[in-house]
Amino acid sequence: MYLQSYKELKVWQRSMELVHEVYVMTRVFPREETYGLSIQMRRAAVSIPSNIAEGQRRKDLPEYLHFLRIADASSAELETQVILSRELYPAHDFSKLLNLLNEVQKMLYKMISVLSLKAQSSKLKAFTLIELLVSMGIFVVLISIATNAFIISLRSQHAASALIAVNDNLSLVLEQMAREMRTGKGFCSRSIIDGVLVASPIPNVSGFDFLQYSR
Repeated sequence: MYLQSYKELKVWQRSMELVHEVYVMTRVFPREETYGLSIQMRRAAVSIPSNIAEGQRRKDLPEYLHFLRIADASSAELETQVILSRELYPAHDFSKLLNLLNEVQKMLYKMISVLSLKAQSSKLKAFTLIELLVSMGIFVVLISIATNAFIISLRSQHAASALIAVNDNLSLVLEQMAREMRTGKGFCSRSIIDGVLVASPIPNVSGFDFLQYSR
């Protein structure tokens, strides 16, 4: 169910109880701790629910996580100060305070873990969509390049085939002319236009006359 307010968060409610307990405990500290451990513990304790509330009100997951981490860091700061206070003033009972603090820390850890996974999943989905679009674009470009190369290759093959055909036809004509000239028979001159042989008749010339004429 969607929460309408940070006040509905269990972790905020428990951290508020923690703040009250810190104020109760620090009231019995010696006077010299008024500007020492007392004020530091109160500031660290107040920071926990304050950052939880601010993060939830931001309505932005990355910012929410940022403030939850600040609250968690403040809880670690408070824990250190409570441990020090217990060592300095062993006559005071800090068990209730430590239990509340431990409970709040567990809640914060759970919230941060869950929301971090959610944030990573959102980033992954966005990245996957962008990656897919980029991949599709690259694929289209590669297909276009391959298609153009294939078309150019086909054109080159057709051109080469045409040249080979013309060369073969020309060789046949030259061989035929040489054969007829050697035998002294009449022959035809042939011209190649666009790969098509067009024959034009030439008057018969005897081998002797041709040789004589050649001289």
